Parts: sequence; structure tokens; C-alpha cells
Amino acid sequence: MLKRRNAPLSDRGFSELALEKETGCVVGIVSHIGETGNCAYIRGVALVEKDGNLLNGADEQRFTIDKSSASSGNEQGKEKKELKLEEVKAEMRQNRESATKSIRQRASEKRNSETNNMASSNRQSSVTGVLTDDQNKELIKLAMKVVGVATLFRIFSSTFFSASILLLPLAALYGKQTCPNQDTFDAKKELKRVLRGNYEPQTQPEKPKNWLTETMTRVQASITAEVATGLGHEVSFLNLFGVCTLVTVKVPAMQLELYFIGIFDNWRYILHMNSKPSQEG
Repeated sequence: MLKRRNAPLSDRGFSELALEKETGCVVGIVSHIGETGNCAYIRGVALVEKDGNLLNGADEQRFTIDKSSASSGNEQGKEKKELKLEEVKAEMRQNRESATKSIRQRASEKRNSETNNMASSNRQSSVTGVLTDDQNKELIKLAMKVVGVATLFRIFSSTFFSASILLLPLAALYGKQTCPNQDTFDAKKELKRVLRGNYEPQTQPEKPKNWLTETMTRVQASITAEVATGLGHEVSFLNLFGVCTLVTVKVPAMQLELYFIGIFDNWRYILHMNSKPSQEG
């Protein structure tokens, strides 16, 4: 409310005050009509006459003022609009930054969850990792046994040459008669046995120690084997003179190669190792 010496000039609100061009009275501007030349046309209420007398209860009508006054009012209104627009832009920018930060945080949490799930599903280090210390020890023992057998065979062959000549054909003949048929080899079943840790020594820390862990390992091994072999696997046989058969099982989904030997009516597990995908192409 506009006042002069604590006396109300009007009970209405105005956007600004201006000096009427012709009469020189003070006018409270209600709205701007337009501009032409150096004049601006407004609608407003006369508040104070040129001689300083107050006007009470004046009606709203059209007035003519200097264009500079109208421009000043327009600029003030424009500045207010621009200031408000900047505030709105700042608020929108802050909301956009908050939304982007929230999306990045959710994506990071999702990646961490997927990483943890993948790590938990790959804890069977005896299959998905490199050869363990126990497996290396078993390989060393196997190599020492082979060397020992070869040494003993050499000693016996040099001492009992004639007997060795008779024993080798008999062993080869027995091996031919008892070499298992290739159709009896079940790659999926053998893979499940390896995943369950049937061929691992009892000292292996990750080998199931009770009925519950054994059941969980069995179920997990069955599911993993079904999924991996369902995505494709390759089985190759190498017959050694009909005495025994070497089998190689490749499971690309697990990047795994397993080796077996068929001899004396049985398929026996040898070892497994990781296989790296081809770099060609």
C-alpha cells in the first residue's frame, strides 16, 4: 500500500510509479499498453496531483508517460524475470546433477553385486583356477612313478630280457581285450565327477567334509555341467594301438580341458587344466 505522511494513497497494489506527461501528476501503473515515439501508454490510477494534493478514490484510466520511465519499468520487470529464470535453471541443474549421481551410484552397486555373484560362482578353484599345489604334487608324484617304473623296467629288461619279451606282448594283449569302447565314455558324467571333487585327495581343503556341503556341491556341479555342456563341448579320442584310449574333453564355456584314459575296462581321470581362447581372427 502506498502512503504519503502515513496517509494511504490507495488500497490497491501497483507495479511501479510514474509521472504523467501532460498533467504532471504521479500515477500508479497497473499495466503497460504500448509505446510510440518517445511516449508510452499505460493504465493506472492518479495518486498525487502536480501541486502535491492527494487524490483518493480516483478511477483507473489511460495515461501517457515518458518512454524512458516505461523502459525502466520494463527493464526492472525483465531483470526480475531473468533472475527468476536463473533460479529455475540453477534448481534444474542441481536436480539433474542429483539424478546423475543417483544413477551412477545404482550402476556402481549393480556392478559390485554382479562381481560378487561371479566371484561366489567361481570358487571352485580346483576347476576354474590354475592347478593347485596338491595337483602339482600329484603330477610330480606321477612323474616320479613313471621315471621309477621306467628305471625298474630297464633293470628288469636288461636282467630278464627274455622274460620281458614275453610279458610285454601279454600285457598288450590283455590291454587290447579290455580296452573300453568309446561309446561307453560319458563326458557330462565325468565332468560332474570332476566338479564334485571325486578325484581330489582327502587332504584337499575345499573337498566336502559333511553331508550338507557334499549335497550342495553335487547340486552345483550338476547344474554347472548341464549348462556348460549345453553351450557346447568337444570330445576327441586317441587310440594307442588298441591297448588304451586317451580322451580329451574341451568345454569352451568354462575354458577347461580334461584328460582321461580308457584302459582295463575303466575310464580313468588324469588331470584338467585351463584353456585360453584362440587369439586368431
